[in-house]
Amino acid sequence: MGRNYRRVGAVLVLVLSLLLAGIVVAVFYNSRNLADSRRIASLAATLDAYCQVLQTQKMVYLGFYDSLPPYRKTLQNLTALSQALHPLAQATLKLSSFALGEYRPFGRLEELGEKIQGSIEGISESLQATDNALGNFDEQAHAEVLQAIDRTTGELQDLAQLLRAQATATERSAWLLLAGGLLVSCLFAVLGCALLLEPPAQAAAAQPN
Repeated sequence: MGRNYRRVGAVLVLVLSLLLAGIVVAVFYNSRNLADSRRIASLAATLDAYCQVLQTQKMVYLGFYDSLPPYRKTLQNLTALSQALHPLAQATLKLSSFALGEYRPFGRLEELGEKIQGSIEGISESLQATDNALGNFDEQAHAEVLQAIDRTTGELQDLAQLLRAQATATERSAWLLLAGGLLVSCLFAVLGCALLLEPPAQAAAAQPN
């Protein structure tokens, strides 16, 4: 009777070893699929590419910021020039109204003077609005933009490194789980085989009287 129990126990141990091996292999493949190194490497490379884009944009922005002072000076000069042309427009309109009796020898200049005056007003308003907008972009705003770019770049780089480290750790853990699980499964299998192959005499001797 004890021999039968021993056989049943040995079979259960062998079945358990097979189930454990199957579970370990399944978990190994699932974990590797979840942490596919190629996909994670591609995602990390994409994050690195965005970091490069931000760095390039930062250089472009710095170049633009460095050009703001001379650009504003040019705008101010153009504004002054347009204002200097205003008397010319007034003189043209005044000249066009000159008449000799009913004859206006410069009457055709009236339309030209009106166009010059309208253009000068429009240009002056546009230049003044642009200059005011650039004037609002002070040193504090400049520093905040640079900090935002650097912070975003750093966070993207940290995330890319974290993804690579996590992928490596997950893959290493999967291999360790596979090796350990298969080792335990093999030990169970060896134990089960030993119980099945144990001679009846030894089994009987092992039983208490």
